[in-house]
Amino acid sequence: MESSQIIHIGYPKTASTWLQNNFFNNISNIDFVDRRTTKEDFILSNSLDFDSNFLTDKYKNKSRILLSHELLVGGMIHTGGVNGILIKEFCLRLKSVFPNAQIVLFIRNQTDMIASAYNQYIKGGGTYGINKYLYQNTFDALNKYFFFSFKYLEYDKIIDLYKKEFGENNVYIYLHEEFSKDPKEFTKKLSEKFNFDTDFDKIDYTPLNIKYRKHLKTLFRITNIFYRKSVINKFNLFRFNKLYYKSKNTFNSLNKYKIFGSFQNTREILKEKNYKYICDYYKESNQRLISKHKLNEIKEYNYPL
Repeated sequence: MESSQIIHIGYPKTASTWLQNNFFNNISNIDFVDRRTTKEDFILSNSLDFDSNFLTDKYKNKSRILLSHELLVGGMIHTGGVNGILIKEFCLRLKSVFPNAQIVLFIRNQTDMIASAYNQYIKGGGTYGINKYLYQNTFDALNKYFFFSFKYLEYDKIIDLYKKEFGENNVYIYLHEEFSKDPKEFTKKLSEKFNFDTDFDKIDYTPLNIKYRKHLKTLFRITNIFYRKSVINKFNLFRFNKLYYKSKNTFNSLNKYKIFGSFQNTREILKEKNYKYICDYYKESNQRLISKHKLNEIKEYNYPL
């Protein structure tokens, strides 16, 4: 299968950075648009200034292109797609410039996704505990649309939207778990699917994101009150922003020592009550992934059903 326009839209926490830095940039028969350019063209621009005609003209001479940015699906998980507004806005932006594009979307078991997102929130400077991170929109009615939202991970609705705009046969859904199980085999199959001429000898399959140990994560949360960077939803006493990078480098170095505890699993990160709530919340959405979108393989990876 070969398309002149392929767009990888996310999700965050599904190996997007690895795909961009190790896989997509080693494909010789496509023009891979770097993530910074993609972000500037389709994510950062104000809706009132977005110029689809300008971008159509900009990309018209590229014979076969690949765009990739995990925020194209609607921004960071921490902000929940801003009540779905960014999800739909970015979709329509892409459609206005690439109406015949093929869309690639990676999904992940929501329990693992949320646990990973919370870890990333702490690494990004966050200070809230898991309960406030998940339910903070109940504490602030004015700003609730800019917080984490469970709706952001109702995958069936995102898939419905993109199939409506780009066509039933132009949206391809992949499981993060399939990639994680065997990255080499997965990338080979993906290359065959889209007729990528990939230089596999240049690909480094080392994982990029490493979890912090239990006690180190607690220390990280404490030091995060000393600076404002970089997540928007947090509590901070000071603004020693330069300390953020020094702290992060220090904790990365300390993470190898077992004295700072074990690596928590998903249930330990979320706490049992939240884990059960999340499983119950996504049952219907995930059942529609099977009945409507034929993603039967989610059963193998224990998606809430």
